[in-house]
Order: sequence, then structure tokens, then C-alpha cells
Amino acid sequence: MPLVLKSQHKRVQLMLAAAALAATGVQAAAFFLQPGETHSGAPEPDLGQVTSDVRALTLRLQQGLKAYEKHLRTAMETYGRGFNDPIYNRTLPGFGQDIQTGNPEETERIKLAVFASMIKTAGVRLDPGPFRYWAEIQNLIDKARSYNANSCLSTNRDKLPFCEAAVKQLERERDRAQAAGPAQLTVGQTFVTQATDGPNFQVNLFGVQLGRALANVRMLAQLTYLGKIESGDLFLLTALTSVSGKTRVDTLVEPRAIMVYSDTHDSLRYGYAVTNHDYSGYTAASARIADVADDVHDWVWKRLSASDAVQPTSTELEDAVAELKDSHRAIEEAIKAFLRLASQAMLENDSALLAGARVNHEKARLPEADLRTLFSEVRAKLYATRALCAGDARFLAALDAVASARREAENRIQHGQELFGYFNRIPVHAAPDLPWKRIDKLGADFMNAADDARRAGKRSDRLLPHVPQGNALAVAE
Repeated sequence: MPLVLKSQHKRVQLMLAAAALAATGVQAAAFFLQPGETHSGAPEPDLGQVTSDVRALTLRLQQGLKAYEKHLRTAMETYGRGFNDPIYNRTLPGFGQDIQTGNPEETERIKLAVFASMIKTAGVRLDPGPFRYWAEIQNLIDKARSYNANSCLSTNRDKLPFCEAAVKQLERERDRAQAAGPAQLTVGQTFVTQATDGPNFQVNLFGVQLGRALANVRMLAQLTYLGKIESGDLFLLTALTSVSGKTRVDTLVEPRAIMVYSDTHDSLRYGYAVTNHDYSGYTAASARIADVADDVHDWVWKRLSASDAVQPTSTELEDAVAELKDSHRAIEEAIKAFLRLASQAMLENDSALLAGARVNHEKARLPEADLRTLFSEVRAKLYATRALCAGDARFLAALDAVASARREAENRIQHGQELFGYFNRIPVHAAPDLPWKRIDKLGADFMNAADDARRAGKRSDRLLPHVPQGNALAVAE
């Protein structure tokens, strides 16, 4: 066989062999390399040394994380499980009563993550100090990021599987350590941690999303930093727990205000994380955590009023709820008024066109006549859109009435949050004479009324037309 043909034949054999190796999961990129070489021309790494380095780094990461968690656990046992407050002469509960996953290890992991984030955010220095190990762990995490599948690229087939396995284990430990780290929160920021049942499969098949986020979550903890007050730093911890019955799954929602005493002059209470207010929880019936997580009824407890705010009376809180309900009704009435106007104006226009056609002995040509019988609402919306584009004062005023009602509702929501925010600063045990159950009930009613008003606003977006801008087309649904 000629030399050229032999060379081509050899090349084809190499390509087929490389494809076979790729099909079995072996890296084919290194197949064409000569022993001791890499694609860059530099000497290939010593896989034995790489594997040894990776395993050593993994061990250091495991040991560092173990030491960190040990000291964090000791600190939580001391400062997170409540204490006998000498000022109020009573035992104050800790922070983690609502965190229950059904798995002791998972429960402790979530509690540790929440406690670490609160202490870190509050800037509290404890003894034993759990964070003295974290700087070294972060350095190890950064080093671990420098290793990946390409670190094992070599022609040495005997040592390759050991190197790849070591790198994968390092990646798992790196991710576990990163997830265990404390979060430094800013005001209004939320830290989320969760317990799951198995993997969550989400697939995009030909543009169709199958599966959804949080579908496999059985317990979710949301920690929101509210800010610093006189005694320390205040957080809202909301626990969402899946409750499985015989025929349905409910979600239990339990909000709890947590105070971390961070005033260094308060030596008796410094560092302790205690419950300021155990709010009335609720059950979302026939709803999974994935259905509830983005719309939890706890937002009214997340606002802190100014330190010099005047205490609202119960009557003012009741009025805030009643006024918000009035705003909801006003939005609904404004929507109905616009729809009546559109329907009546369309019928009057039809009547005028029919009358003109009779006078001229012509066949009436009505706009969107094919929609007249079955889709009269769509036809009325198209008519209203044309009227708005033409500057019809009646329709502009009716649409503005809806917008005005929505603005009024949002203003009342903001005002109500300020009123309830006054009480969010106060520990229940510091003001036992306040009607806390009534305040909590009014807060829940206020959130329900706000939901109704905002839901009506979204309904107006769907039902009412918008004035097209520029060359945009008017679309009625």
C-alpha cells in the first residue's frame, strides 16, 4: 500500500478508536496526544501527584468544615435555645422551634445555617467563635475551584479513573462547604435554606417546561433581616412545612420574629437569639410549598416603623383594614363601570350604523361583525381601544378611575404597613398589656385585603384595554 494511503488508513483507525472511547465515557481529547504531551505542548501532569493533591485538599476541607460546624453547634446550643432573661424575669424561647424536617440531621443543618446567618449579620462575636475557621474554609473552597475535569487530562489510562473520582469528590465537598457558609444579609434581604426529598427533575422539552422549582422541597426556611433596633438586630424567620394527609398535601406557614442581642454594653444578653414574637401561623390547604413560597402572608411583619413613630391605636388598625377593603370595592366598581361604558357605547354605535344603512338602503357593515354573537366582550374591548386611541374623553376618564383606585389601594397598603411596623419593633414579653392577639388578627386581615385589592388590579390589566403606543397593535383577548 502506498505510504500516503497507509497514513490515511492509520488516521481513520485513530478517529474510530477515539469515537469508541468517547462513547464509553473516556476522554478522547487526549487520545491523539503522544505520551508525556498535552495539547499545549507542555508536559502532561503527573496524575498520581494530582490525585494526591486533590485528596489532601478534600480532607482539609472536610476537617475544616467539621471543626466549623462543631464550634457553630456549641455556640447554637448556648445562645440559640433560649435563656432566662434577668430583666423580664422569664424564660425566652430560642429561634428554631418551627424548623422541623422529620430528619434530625437535616433539621440541625438548617438550624445551623439560620443561626450562622443571624450571628454573622448582627456582627456578634461569640465564645467559642465559630467563624474563626471560616476564613480558612473559604480559602480551601477557592483552591478547590481550580480543579476540574481538565485537571486529569492525560494519556495515562491506569491512573485516570482515580484522578477523576478524586476531583468529583472534591467538587461535592466544595459545594457542601459553600452551602454551609454564613450569609451576610442587608436590610430587606432574605436567606433561604431547605430540606428536600430526592432530586428535582426539571426538563425543557421542545420549549415546554416540565417540572418546577421547589417541587421536591418538604421544608423551607426564609430568614429576612429587618434591621437594627435599640436592643439588637431583628429578623423574621418563616418556616414552611409540608404536611401530607391521606388525600392531599397542605403547607404550614409559621412566621417568628427573632431578636439577636448585639449591644456590647448588654453583657447579660449579648449574643443570644430569642423569639420576640411568635406570630399566628396558618395552613395553606391543598397547596405545596412550591405554590406558597413566593406569596407568603408574612410581609406585613417585615416592616419596621421609624424609632420616633407614634403608637397606633386599635381603631387606627381597624380603619386601615376597612379602608383597604373599600379600595378593593372601588377597583371592582371602576372596572365594571368601564366595561358597561364599552358595551353601551358599542351598542349605540351599532344602532347608529344600522339606522344609517336603513336610511341609505344599504347593508350595514358593523366593525368585527363576526365577533358579534359569541365574543361580544372581545368586540367591546376592541371598540374601547379605538375610542382611547381617538382620545374619547368618556373612556379616558373611566380608565383613569381604575388607575386612581389602584393607586389609592397601594397608598393605603403602604400606610397600613407603617402602622403595623410600629409593633414589629416591640418584643411581646416587653409589652404584655398590648392586645397582641387582636393586632395579629388585624395584620392577617390586612394582608388578605391587600391580596384582594391587588388581585382586582391584575384582573383590570387582563380585562381592560391599553392605549397602543407608536406602531403597536391593539390586541384583545
